[in-house]
Amino acid sequence: MSTMNDSDLPARDRRTGSPGLIDPETGNPVPSADRREEFERLSRQVPRDAEAERAFIEGKIEMIRTDPNLTEAEKERAISQLRSARPPIS
Repeated sequence: MSTMNDSDLPARDRRTGSPGLIDPETGNPVPSADRREEFERLSRQVPRDAEAERAFIEGKIEMIRTDPNLTEAEKERAISQLRSARPPIS
């Protein structure tokens, strides 16, 4: 049985500590950048659509209700967390 060692893992980016991206066809590194701050700034500029957010969360709740792999307790806990994240009705 073989075991995984550090050489089996992708190289880590020195700046972010995240795994480097490799082009599967060439095996060469692919440049990448951390754009989270830019995305956050742009996201704040767009008005939120509370109705769309509520519909999205309700869809997730329905998905949880019908998941055969979750226990009733797990479903209740997940639904409770989603309901607390739902935007208020205006």
